[in-house]
Amino acid sequence: MYLNICQKCERFTMAEKCPMCGKAVVTAHPAKFSPEDKDSQARVEFQKRSPGENLLTKEKYNFVLE
Repeated sequence: MYLNICQKCERFTMAEKCPMCGKAVVTAHPAKFSPEDKDSQARVEFQKRSPGENLLTKEKYNFVLE
């Protein structure tokens, strides 16, 4: 089990959903850091183009080919 934080009320919990408001939780731990990260430049450029968006929680596009 890991420590999570609610996205809405910002309470900490170990549950998969917030016990207070029932909303989704995300991990409260920071991402691992590596000075040899090969993809860091791409993430920095994505954040510059789309501030406030998260690659992990961004909705997936539904491509319909006709």
